[in-house]
Amino acid sequence: MGTTPLYVLFFYLSDLTRYRPGHFDRFVAGKYGPQIETVLDECPRQFLYLMASELLEREVSPAAIIS
Repeated sequence: MGTTPLYVLFFYLSDLTRYRPGHFDRFVAGKYGPQIETVLDECPRQFLYLMASELLEREVSPAAIIS
């Protein structure tokens, strides 16, 4: 997902939580609830990697899990 759809999604979610909180609960409990919750869970983590990449001026990614 590119940045523009994320901006639109977060704008819409912020509008729901601010002006129509009851709609937000129904939206998250609906058909796309699991996808919305995944985005809300993963974006803060991705933001940290993005900021680290910008500050270090090189690609930063999560460590690989080796089992």
